[in-house]
Amino acid sequence: MTDTTMEHPRFGKNPTRSTLIQIDQITAWIREQTKPFSVMDAFNAKRSWSYNTTYKLVRELRDKNLLRQTNDVDARPALWIYNAPTESLVTITTKSENHLTQQELCDEARRRFGDDTKQWAFICPKCSDIACAADFIAIGADPYLVGQECIGRSCGALAKAATGTDGRQHAKRGCDWAAYGLFAGPWFITVPTKDGGTKELPSFKLAPHRAPQHVREPAEVIA
Repeated sequence: MTDTTMEHPRFGKNPTRSTLIQIDQITAWIREQTKPFSVMDAFNAKRSWSYNTTYKLVRELRDKNLLRQTNDVDARPALWIYNAPTESLVTITTKSENHLTQQELCDEARRRFGDDTKQWAFICPKCSDIACAADFIAIGADPYLVGQECIGRSCGALAKAATGTDGRQHAKRGCDWAAYGLFAGPWFITVPTKDGGTKELPSFKLAPHRAPQHVREPAEVIA
């Protein structure tokens, strides 16, 4: 018996007919574009498309180098700007500032902040709070969360994140953003694995300032 199971890399086994139609429509729309566009542009072009389907497909095309992310993009994929594909498929041949090796990250952090790794500061792409490992240690949180989570997640932001304020009004500082969430990044760091290979991990950007932001005025707490 012939196996008719079809597995899409991002949409799983046997995607629904509606999803397949959306994929075809979005792909056709993308190929018509001659100017840079965002995921939200693609979604808004056809309101009948599922945003999740649109996002997954555009992400897949980017992963296959059919689309190329430009530099200095917004941290949220809904606003990521891509170069439209041409007749000859776009291939990444130049280094992007959004993709670094672990060594490149360490070298740049050391250049900005010195040799003390506890003072290497990262900036949250959502609320712009700046924190270093020393800040996490000072509040009794895991210092290895630096660059992975906004310090607000360790300061109470998760307690009331459902209010639509990202928990910022309930945290002493920061918000509930995480580099590894649905809208990953904005940096991606290539790190070695135990089997001798490599993998890419999302990360916040290094902060532009040497001194971490230790004081943040809390907003009024909503009950």
